[in-house]
Amino acid sequence: MNARDGLHVGTGASAGNSGSADPGQGMPGTRAPEDAALAEAIADTQEQLAVMMVQARRSLKSRAVAIHPALQPMAFKVLMLLSRSGPTGQSELGRVLEMDKALVSRTIKQLEIMDLVVRSEDPHDGRAILVDMTGLAHERYTAALLDARQELITRLSVWDVAEVRRLAELLTRLNESHY
Repeated sequence: MNARDGLHVGTGASAGNSGSADPGQGMPGTRAPEDAALAEAIADTQEQLAVMMVQARRSLKSRAVAIHPALQPMAFKVLMLLSRSGPTGQSELGRVLEMDKALVSRTIKQLEIMDLVVRSEDPHDGRAILVDMTGLAHERYTAALLDARQELITRLSVWDVAEVRRLAELLTRLNESHY
């Protein structure tokens, strides 16, 4: 198939299009919607999602550093999970965060050195180890979370309530759709 058939190969005008916005542009095997306006809207959305992901990574790094100057984003994700779930087994941390056992172990060790987590024996299974946040970690994590929440409040407070609700609805719909 070629660009006329809806399968885009190559990029820009050399791929048989005029260089207009195309969510499949430059990606062999992708199919753009036949509706040009929809294709452009999807391309614009994809671009804005990419910008948002870069900003989210920066925010994650910033929040990690606020907790401890040497805290890496993956370790921050461990703290984020622990803050929601409470004491959690190392194997469960690995499963949920899609980390191998060695990475989980190294990350937990780094967090222990920073006095951000403690390991303890699982009272229900003496062979299992639970990981939990320290009081220091809870305090710093909560402060970082409140700062991030305040930033979002500041940014969205200038929007109409209906716009904020619509954004939440659209994000929910996007998050509930499976790729």
